[in-house]
Amino acid sequence: MDLQKIAPLIEIILKHELEKPQYPFGHPQRGKGNKIASGKLIDSIEVKFKKSKGEEILEVLMADYGAYVNDGRAPGKKPPPRAVIDKWLVQRGIAPRSNGKFATRKGLAIAIQKSIMKYGIRPTNFIGRAINEIKESVAIQNILEDATYEELINAIEGL
Repeated sequence: MDLQKIAPLIEIILKHELEKPQYPFGHPQRGKGNKIASGKLIDSIEVKFKKSKGEEILEVLMADYGAYVNDGRAPGKKPPPRAVIDKWLVQRGIAPRSNGKFATRKGLAIAIQKSIMKYGIRPTNFIGRAINEIKESVAIQNILEDATYEELINAIEGL
């Protein structure tokens, strides 16, 4: 099987799922957004082809916090650090306001911290959706069909 040809296709699918504007904001009328703020997570996604002990392996690598983005965060847990939330506010261009006037970013970061602690963060399940896309990918199916056909011919010729 030619996993080396499949690796870049899987990487593209994973990144595409993360880029899709399908994650609802808190209020339903605010629309949907993607999960890209700094770009570090999407840039860290990498699918590597390896051979180990005669077996071909695909290894999916990404930043550690990719698991939190995928699985969400349960309510009642320790809140994320305020510095991380403050950085996210800047990256997303969110300016805090109170009654139409500018407020402090620190106050907004604390409010978001409390909200995450109380309600958690919804899971994105971008990995699960990417797996479904991979299963339905015509390009990947064609590569697998060709490889399976070649393996079958080689097995018959080897008889």
